Amino acid sequence: MTRAGRWAYIDDRSPGTSALGVSFSGGGIRSAAFCLGAYQALSGAGLFQKARYLSAVSGGSYIAAALTVAQGKSDVAALSGEAAPWSRGSPEEHYLRTHLSYLAPGLKGRLWLVVNFVYGLLLNLLPLIAGSYLAGRLIGLAYGLAIPGIGTSVAALGHRIPFALGLTSAFFLGSIVLVGVRRFIDRSHAGGPRDGWLRTGAIVLLALSVGALGLLVLLPLLVHILGVSLARIPFWIGQANGLVLRRILAAVVMVLFVMILGAVAVLLMQVGKARRTQGLLAFLGGWGILAIPFLLAAEGEARRGWNFPTDVLVALGATALLIVCGIFVHNRMYSMHLYYRERLSNAFVLKRRSVAGDVRVEPVPYDEAVRLSELGAEIDAKRRVGLAFPELVVCAAVAAREGDVPNKSWAASFTFDATCSGSIDLAPRIPTTRLEAAPGSGGSDLTLPSMMAISGAAISPTMGRFTLPALRLLMALLNLRLGVWIANPFRVDLTRTETGAHVSATRRTWEAVVAGWREPGGYYVMREALGLAGIKGRFIHVSDGGHWENLGLVELIRRRCTHIVVVDASAGGRSPLQDIARAAALARADLGAEIRLDPEATLPAGDARLAQLPFAVGSVTYPDGSVGAIYYVRCVLWEGVPMDLRVFREKDHQFPQHPTAHQLFSGEQFDAYRALGFEAAAAMGQRAHIPVDQFDVVRRVDDGDEPEESVLVM
Repeated sequence: MTRAGRWAYIDDRSPGTSALGVSFSGGGIRSAAFCLGAYQALSGAGLFQKARYLSAVSGGSYIAAALTVAQGKSDVAALSGEAAPWSRGSPEEHYLRTHLSYLAPGLKGRLWLVVNFVYGLLLNLLPLIAGSYLAGRLIGLAYGLAIPGIGTSVAALGHRIPFALGLTSAFFLGSIVLVGVRRFIDRSHAGGPRDGWLRTGAIVLLALSVGALGLLVLLPLLVHILGVSLARIPFWIGQANGLVLRRILAAVVMVLFVMILGAVAVLLMQVGKARRTQGLLAFLGGWGILAIPFLLAAEGEARRGWNFPTDVLVALGATALLIVCGIFVHNRMYSMHLYYRERLSNAFVLKRRSVAGDVRVEPVPYDEAVRLSELGAEIDAKRRVGLAFPELVVCAAVAAREGDVPNKSWAASFTFDATCSGSIDLAPRIPTTRLEAAPGSGGSDLTLPSMMAISGAAISPTMGRFTLPALRLLMALLNLRLGVWIANPFRVDLTRTETGAHVSATRRTWEAVVAGWREPGGYYVMREALGLAGIKGRFIHVSDGGHWENLGLVELIRRRCTHIVVVDASAGGRSPLQDIARAAALARADLGAEIRLDPEATLPAGDARLAQLPFAVGSVTYPDGSVGAIYYVRCVLWEGVPMDLRVFREKDHQFPQHPTAHQLFSGEQFDAYRALGFEAAAAMGQRAHIPVDQFDVVRRVDDGDEPEESVLVM
């Protein structure tokens, strides 16, 4: 059961009205180009203008957001000409074709990308390494007091380890005994005993046994082995300087070793090979990053013992660094999300201006907040003068834990639209204006470019059903994330607290410190790394909509569209139909809607690897028995495809299934995908006979009304 009901729909239309929905799938720049061509064909046939909703995921959201910005930000005169924004041969299309290296344009762009990554990596690791170092010194001090001579040949480990193992065994056997008592009570009392204390006691004893094994056995052994190994490294310098150089050399070797492990793990992940090996290497590399400062600090403190006042000053310094990081170093300030959204904005967030009868296109300045709620109001005003345009639904995914979502799905749908945003599966949605006004710092405000970047955040430690637990820690520590932590809309305290002029400077400073401390920092990084990101905290983690459903189809079904055009530009690999199959499974499980579609004709076959058709027609049956139509368009070459696209595949064998990781398209590749999208959607429009005349284009709000959310619970 969801909080909104078993099957939750969003439906604010009058009974009996028809509604057309269009969805643009995920797939990076490949999808953006293909969906652009599909849009041009649908617009030319008059279909796009009749759509009520435009649902978009990842790369599809690039184009969907670009269309929305152009419609909302351009003046009426610039929109009323013969060539609509982003139409064939439009200035918007030309601008994008000349800015395809938007992620890292030229040598300067590539260097800027590297500097941004290193900056984020250092800030990401700073509080974690400082905390690990401080913990190592405290643990090492305890070991030095409890085990004299640890790290040297005279250490009394032989007397301590048996005792520690005995204590570990006692805790473990105690937990087993409590389980046995619990089972005996089960047999003795048919009505069920009140035995919560037995279960809790068994869990506590088991945790104590694991803690004792780690802290009293394994860690002392590692610290001792490290100390003995450092002492055996030959140096011809004096003993004091030699020890310092040994520790520096050991640190360098350990860091290089961990870097090699991590690099090999990431490389294996990219090529999709040796899953077990990459998992093991990532596990060792991830924990190795935190283990190096911990072990070196523990070994030094255990061997040297308490040194007043040096140790006090070091501990205070590390603690002060952690406090400063907690107040000023926020994950939302250095996440690669900021770089990503800036680059997307530069390429896709364009507006038109009419100058002396000429139409000119220019990027919307990045420092200008482009808010989806405001665009919705601007587009609604243009609808009133006859400039029809669908309502944008940007599809993302929110990280969730077992108990909130089905087991091992690790994510739920999270959508942004001009009126309401959130996850209807987890809680009632809230007004988008309220989410846009949520507290934030470091450029983390939720603008439309932010939503577009979130929807396309394919690289993230938490990736829904694609999450790789073994790689999660390494990716989180290395700041390999495009997803972002945002204020939790499932909580009620999202509004900004304005400080009046009458408040004292001390009070304002204190409020700024508290606000900074509450921002997501190292603690949230570790929650992400350990798979503890959920919906209970002050912030939630949102990422690529494809981590839940990659087509945007389910969100159109949730809005009860009677006719749905699905533009699928995903790269299926060995399972080319996995995204449409996933959407059908989610529609059935989450909405009680049955999709009937046979896309076999869209599968490449024969020596020429050509499909029969680029589209398939099916249906969706809603729980109340009403039936809608689905028109499914795939990114595939078929028997009737234009000759130049067949020839292009002979030159570029990956076409039309370039991997999503390939984001730096040439102009020729972009043109090929755009043309393929146009031809596929045009073929569907010509043969599928979509009833254009029966769609009622409904305004988002009526004149003078405030936007409200209407939810129909089935």
